[in-house]
Amino acid sequence: MLTETRWQKEQELMHSTFPEFTPFTKSDRFGFEGYLKGSKSGNPYRVTLEADQKSYPQCPPSVFMNPRIGMFWTGAEDRP
Repeated sequence: MLTETRWQKEQELMHSTFPEFTPFTKSDRFGFEGYLKGSKSGNPYRVTLEADQKSYPQCPPSVFMNPRIGMFWTGAEDRP
């Protein structure tokens, strides 16, 4: 279960690693959203990391990218 202390620490970690990402909470979900630039194409990719507050950290967050790259990434249309 995501506690308030854990949520604060997650935000601090993300801010130190990806300061351009913004935290969000939506009912029982939480995560971070932002853009990363493709190293080869230079194109921006919207990236969302999202997890369920009740099952985190036992269940890792889902990662969504738009536009998709390859077969291992899911896009926004795949989100629950």
